[in-house]
Amino acid sequence: MPPASGPSQGQATRSSATVNAVAFVPVPAQPRQDPQPPADDRAPAPPLRPHQVGAGAAHPGETIEETPEPALQGTQLSLLGPATGRANELLTYAVVVENAQAVSHAPLRLAFDPGVLAFVEAAEGDFLSSDGSATQFLASAADSPGLVDIALSRLGAGPGVGGGGTICTVTFRVVGPGVSSIAMSGSRLLDASSRPVGFRRNDSHVAVD
Repeated sequence: MPPASGPSQGQATRSSATVNAVAFVPVPAQPRQDPQPPADDRAPAPPLRPHQVGAGAAHPGETIEETPEPALQGTQLSLLGPATGRANELLTYAVVVENAQAVSHAPLRLAFDPGVLAFVEAAEGDFLSSDGSATQFLASAADSPGLVDIALSRLGAGPGVGGGGTICTVTFRVVGPGVSSIAMSGSRLLDASSRPVGFRRNDSHVAVD
């Protein structure tokens, strides 16, 4: 019996080629899309407050708010006097308070170089008695060289005083060459209940040829 009729080998090859051609039809390339950053759902930051004047302005004519230096807003205790001296000269320094509030007592200690300066005397200023209140004032050289202890207090039960003024003056004699600091390192300010009143300290120094 003759074999069953079917596609010839050549026909089968052409059919297979056709199938392969369909299977490898290139797919058009899709345009590339860059990933988008996630949305930020946080509240926007508040605008910055300007804090300088003049040259700090961002635009001509812009009004800039001035912020005072924090260190200059509180109470300050300063020692004011000459920065230079000569042999045997008397030098007087003033202990001055600024921006004070309710001060009733001022126990002070001044430290200096005894090879350059010698303590002579101290005198009461008018700050604690500025409202007419009675006060007590004491000053003496400490047992250790180079130290002076001063105590100034308002008498009675009244409130302390505020503002600024001279607490006392201190006089030294130049006894030798060199440079000496004059520091209020052991000084305090107290209210009527002997509670500390905070302050910034501004010391001094003197240079002697």
